[in-house]
Amino acid sequence: MNLLATLAYWLIVSVWLVVLCTVAVFYRRDPRGVGTTRVLLAVVAIEAFCNILQTTYADGRLGPFSDLVSGTDGALLAILPRVLNILSGVLVLAILLLRWLPALVRERQAAEAQQEMATHDRLTGLVARRHFLVQGEIECDRARRYNRALALLILTIDGLSAIRKRHGTEVSDRLLVHIAELCRTGSRSPDIIARAGGDEFALLLPETCCDEAHRLADRLRQLAAQASITCNDKTIATTVSIGIAETSWDGRNIAKLMNEAGHALATAKAAGGDSVCVFDPSDAWVKASA
Repeated sequence: MNLLATLAYWLIVSVWLVVLCTVAVFYRRDPRGVGTTRVLLAVVAIEAFCNILQTTYADGRLGPFSDLVSGTDGALLAILPRVLNILSGVLVLAILLLRWLPALVRERQAAEAQQEMATHDRLTGLVARRHFLVQGEIECDRARRYNRALALLILTIDGLSAIRKRHGTEVSDRLLVHIAELCRTGSRSPDIIARAGGDEFALLLPETCCDEAHRLADRLRQLAAQASITCNDKTIATTVSIGIAETSWDGRNIAKLMNEAGHALATAKAAGGDSVCVFDPSDAWVKASA
């Protein structure tokens, strides 16, 4: 009986310490309720700690806890009020913890959602343009530093504005999501895929030469041509045009790379769409894919 009572006492003290430390950690992360909450936390902690000390050591000698261990009659009753005080401290600290924990979880979720909105496009879930430019500059710097290949694809949906006027925004949004998914599934894990504009997508391809980028672009073009969506019992097929640019070692950054890929894209669209065009940096002209 004395052994069980001793173990139970130290278990209660251990729980009090764990809960106290947890509350202190959450309070440091979210120090709201500075006045009353802080005073309550200090009172509960000090009172429970004093009872723990007085239970084990009091008036210059061992306290009631030693009597409990040695089996002295009435020791359990002597220690019981202090145990109840420590238990009440656990309860108060647990209530404080339950007050802070849900608020911290909500704030963390809100911060993550805000970060997601800042770095990703809401409609397609792809990387947003601003974040893409930051990541692209990093990849361009890495490609220059280590003399690695780096290619950029800019893809646009042919005739999307006409589809939007004829079938509405909902259908055009479905097409954007559909093409975004094709880009996501048709690319590799190191590639950075972004929604670069209203109907444009950008794919940055590290460690990829122009020929490899051309093969990927042609595969995406074929996938888009084979896919379609249904609206009001009508099948809407679409095609894409793709422009390709590759880094060279003349100090090119992501802005210049996107500009060159944009020129190639304009040539692909001018050719009637459903085509891939490559920017030739040596001659500064655009050649159409065969």
